Amino acid sequence: MRKLLIAMLIVGVVVLLVAEAVYRWAERSVAGLAEVGSCAVLVLGYPSRADGQAHRVQRFRSRSPFW
Repeated sequence: MRKLLIAMLIVGVVVLLVAEAVYRWAERSVAGLAEVGSCAVLVLGYPSRADGQAHRVQRFRSRSPFW
């Protein structure tokens, strides 16, 4: 039982490390591709207005202290 628990723990750690490594690799491969100001925020669950502007609910849902 203890060997199984240790094996599961090792497999879990390996999976997390591989996932982190893949994320870091992908992040570096696309770094610098986006121009400054070319950011899009997709707010799910509420459609935008007909003219493409964000609805007040979308603006409320996407408020962030980082903007």
